Amino acid sequence: MSFYLFDQPMDESDDFFSPFFYTPFGYYTHPKNAQKSNKKSNEDAQKQKSTHPYDKEVYKLVDFCPKFDLGEDEKNYYIQMDLPGMTKEQIQMELTEDNSLTISGERAKSTNEIKYTKMNCQYGKFSRSFSLPENANVEKIEAKMANGVLEVIIPKAEPPKNQRRTIQIQ
Repeated sequence: MSFYLFDQPMDESDDFFSPFFYTPFGYYTHPKNAQKSNKKSNEDAQKQKSTHPYDKEVYKLVDFCPKFDLGEDEKNYYIQMDLPGMTKEQIQMELTEDNSLTISGERAKSTNEIKYTKMNCQYGKFSRSFSLPENANVEKIEAKMANGVLEVIIPKAEPPKNQRRTIQIQ
């Protein structure tokens, strides 16, 4: 027996009471249905192409949203941000009172006369903020730019040393 619970067919092998059925991104697609589901989604998207005149200009409304990696080792925290085609002069970094590091800038679109049929590159202004941990040594933050990748190195502050001492009672 098959029935539709959401927008895909289900059968006895699909248990929607299973904790693995739902994911943070929606319901779980069983591997046997994944290929059918992807094909159906692509067909639906092709059918739903809009003829609205502003849809051709939608890419202009999307801000540049660079990808980044966060990491740490014993001594430092790291932020690596992909900023292809940008120079260090086009990027600003600001540390606020609440220990928040903001990286911002603008990636300008080239001014050539080419009429693009498809655009995958992102252009425009961006701003990303990172809340730094309490043990971040904000006085010694370093940043370097090489090959379109911004690397920010945030040293960890030395933990206070617990020393044994005598306290006088008054």
